[in-house]
Amino acid sequence: MNSESRKSVLKHYDCDIICLTETHLDNNREKSIELKNYKWFPHSRLTRHVRAAINHGGVGLLVKENILNDFNLSVLDMSLDGLLSVEFTHKQSEFNFVVLICYVPPEGSPWSQNISDFYAYLTSEVYSNFECDMLFIVGDMNGRIGHKDETYSEDNIRARTVLDTQTNSQGLAFIECMSDLRFCILNGRFENDNFTCISHKGKSVVDYVAVPYDCLEKCSKFQVITPIDAVDDSNSRFLIGEKSKMSDHSILICEFNATFSTVNPSVNKSSEYPGRKRRYCFKDLPHDFCNSDNFKAAIQLYVTKLENLDLNQGNIDAAYKDLCELLESEMDSLLDRGSVGRQTRKRYKSHKPFWDQELTTLWLDMKNKNKVFNKSKKLAHSKDQCYQDFKQAQHVFDRTLRRKERKFKREQLEKLDEVCTSNPRQFWEDLNKLGSRKSSSVPEKARKPDGSLTTDIDDTLDIWKADFETLFSRPGYDRNDPEYVALISELNAKENEVKSDLYQPDNELMYDFLNEHILLAEIQKAIDKLKTGKSTGIDSIPNEVLKCQSLLNVLHSFFNTLSLKRNAP
Repeated sequence: MNSESRKSVLKHYDCDIICLTETHLDNNREKSIELKNYKWFPHSRLTRHVRAAINHGGVGLLVKENILNDFNLSVLDMSLDGLLSVEFTHKQSEFNFVVLICYVPPEGSPWSQNISDFYAYLTSEVYSNFECDMLFIVGDMNGRIGHKDETYSEDNIRARTVLDTQTNSQGLAFIECMSDLRFCILNGRFENDNFTCISHKGKSVVDYVAVPYDCLEKCSKFQVITPIDAVDDSNSRFLIGEKSKMSDHSILICEFNATFSTVNPSVNKSSEYPGRKRRYCFKDLPHDFCNSDNFKAAIQLYVTKLENLDLNQGNIDAAYKDLCELLESEMDSLLDRGSVGRQTRKRYKSHKPFWDQELTTLWLDMKNKNKVFNKSKKLAHSKDQCYQDFKQAQHVFDRTLRRKERKFKREQLEKLDEVCTSNPRQFWEDLNKLGSRKSSSVPEKARKPDGSLTTDIDDTLDIWKADFETLFSRPGYDRNDPEYVALISELNAKENEVKSDLYQPDNELMYDFLNEHILLAEIQKAIDKLKTGKSTGIDSIPNEVLKCQSLLNVLHSFFNTLSLKRNAP
């Protein structure tokens, strides 16, 4: 394919980020890729054979300009030929993701390198960026993995459909690296899958996109488009010249969903957030917060206005709005804004109850040996020894982590079996601690009484219904038993008797109790029970503000006014 046909194809699919491998370009700007509304970030090989007409095996990416308007792009590493590490950080939040673009030369190539060193360096790059929100490994690995699986059965990752059944040494090294990193390959796990390399030699799958296990659910689409389909879809067949040929490699398209706050955490105090809730810092409250002379005068004026107010729904709503605006004005003038982003960006931020000191020690040991390997000299025997030490530490850590996780789940299951069904709250608390809680979807398969699994939705719902109907029922218990029916009737009669006594018109004692004046002590008791650090309600008033003693009188007057009107804003 010539330059015009490639640009036509790229323009048709209109991707935000385009990763290119085996570019045959150098870092000279005159030979860079120019595409309208995109910016080119290259990483070409630093060395070239003296007889080579063009450079070989470079990588790079094209990024849309509107993406660069919303994200800061930083090149993390380009010290190794065939590997480019790039980080995208959202400008108005803490969300970030890292893309690792790889090109591994085929076996027997004059540019081929030690495949173990390449994947060891790739592993170190992943561990260096493990705190990012999402991470992608994309590229041409020139490796065929066949039926080899990079996941474990206990991880509950959906199976991969295999198109290419052959394997080679580079594919085995790639699948071993993905297994150690706990990455899953997207190829074969979505619809519209196809071979990624189609040439006169045959068909194979050598180009891949891989993500961590916890990022798989965020990937909404993965599609492989063959070169012929790409040319037909973009209607660019007429652009292919006589001296150009069709590309051997397919186009891999991946879409992922990202949710993040768009509020700038650096904005402070008086900036406006129309239609958005605000978060304030209450650690070091100023001594005059809700205690200044101006604020006390405004509160006293509000109380006087409230006492002389005509009690109707519109006036009550307006009075409550005035109170909220008064408190927000006080917070805006004296308090600092806090960040509305997450407190951490770690991908592995979920608490692992089975994590202990042994795992911490093994993790630190693996990180230290990884750093030693990265800083090791280029002597072959020294570097190989550092690599073997790192791989051994990584293997021990992964094996210990899986062993402790399986042991924890087994102990929880044994504990669940011992829970008495007379304590349903404890039963559900223990049940919720089992397994992953990241997925909220209902499983579409169930186990039949004979032990076999069924994926039929009607059979699954019937099995769920039958299990829940008998979950807390004693074996052989009849709901139509006369004693049970008599007991239920007696309880219903007592409930109706209590309700009738409570709502009798002549029950003046009950009405007097409900209509009593609300005391300051009662309001103080209710305020003391409020927890700090909680999300605000629709009025955007934090509990920390309600705990200020200077507001006790205004709340007392306001609540008694509402009690007289028997209404609420």
